[in-house]
Amino acid sequence: MTKFAMANHAEISVALQQIGSDEDAAEHHGTLCGLLCVDNSAEYEAALAPHISGIIATDMPPDPEPTVAPGHDPLLDVLRQETLRQLRDPELSFRLLLPADELPLNIRMEALMNWCKGFLYGLGTAGFEDFDRLPDEINEFMQDLIDLTRTDPAAVVEDEEEENAYVEIVEYLRIGVLLLHAELQHLNSDQTPDEPVIH
Repeated sequence: MTKFAMANHAEISVALQQIGSDEDAAEHHGTLCGLLCVDNSAEYEAALAPHISGIIATDMPPDPEPTVAPGHDPLLDVLRQETLRQLRDPELSFRLLLPADELPLNIRMEALMNWCKGFLYGLGTAGFEDFDRLPDEINEFMQDLIDLTRTDPAAVVEDEEEENAYVEIVEYLRIGVLLLHAELQHLNSDQTPDEPVIH
């Protein structure tokens, strides 16, 4: 698979705004990762649907010369391709799409919380529900994701201890996603052609 330059959080935020999406860039990436963990063929538009439907279904006349087609942006397609490449990469190059480290910690924590929400939404949208077939450590990871969505970014203190905790959480999520992706692809490959894929 071709390797693309990974767009940063700010660039994806602009791309989402340009197509009329109210989705946070981190949340979009999380949703995309959740979809791709279940189904490698998932397209990025599936992650956008709940965020642009109200804008596409409008009574306003269409722009005669739109910058991009509704719900479409080449940068988002590149993000999808690069995210899938990273998830499959044996060198474990996968990274979460989050704000730059120079930004305040509470902003980064809010984005991390949104990423987790998006990831869980992506799994659900793809139809994943067979938790009983997953190893205990993966189910624990899923529960940790749910717990992280309840984080209060305003309560985060800007100090070295909290910064180190943030770095550790990001790395924990990174490895957990890779393990879940590998596990779901293994389960899908074990199913016979007559059985439905775990979607």
